[in-house]
Amino acid sequence: MTTSNDRGQSFLEDLPFTYRPAKNGISARLEVSDELTEPEGHQVRISVLASVADVITGVLLSSMTETIALTVDLSARIIAPIGPGLLEAESRVVKQGRTLSSTEVVFHHGGRLVAHSWVTFMPAPQPVPRPVESSLERLEPGKGMRRPFIEELGILEAEEHVFEVERSPYTLQPVGTLQGGVICALAEFAAEKRIGAPISEISVHYLSTIRIGPGRASAEPLGSDRALVTVVDAGRDDHRIGAVGFASSGYSPI
Repeated sequence: MTTSNDRGQSFLEDLPFTYRPAKNGISARLEVSDELTEPEGHQVRISVLASVADVITGVLLSSMTETIALTVDLSARIIAPIGPGLLEAESRVVKQGRTLSSTEVVFHHGGRLVAHSWVTFMPAPQPVPRPVESSLERLEPGKGMRRPFIEELGILEAEEHVFEVERSPYTLQPVGTLQGGVICALAEFAAEKRIGAPISEISVHYLSTIRIGPGRASAEPLGSDRALVTVVDAGRDDHRIGAVGFASSGYSPI
């Protein structure tokens, strides 16, 4: 397995999705390929949906403020297995506040609700230049992944039940920290390997940025189908916690 991607761009530029302004927010279309599913190919990786949700809510909220929006909490839930095919999504701002703002994304397949996401943001404490993906529309989809999503990000097993991802242009935000979607993927993979099943629900709380790296995740099982995940900045002497989360392999209604 290759440990890094050589494309010199964000993984978001490879994801095969488009979006544009809609009446109450942003509408998006994601073409789920085999590379974006778990190994058996029956379900899209929930971190892929979370990454799309993070983008189409973040650019929407950033367009309403003078600076970019920083992700505080990111959760996603798959109601039923979603395999390869076309997904449609819609984002909206539920509540915009001075310190915290809440947003929502719903995913449909063939007109049926199949997944849901909540994303909470805070404004950047100081002005930050908006990245390319902050545009309110993206009309051309990415070319797609050449390898499975987790492998493309360079997520590797560092030791038993411990997984890492390096900082690289492919995994970083413009400000030089690990992308929220990458942290979500790292947490998903650690939980998946710990409980031995694809993850259908995840909730990640971002506590501090991972600026040195690598990002390192471990999961603690809670029964047979749930796990608590911790992601740390392994490059820091104190291994500062960057994110904590909960993951489950069970399906449940919203």
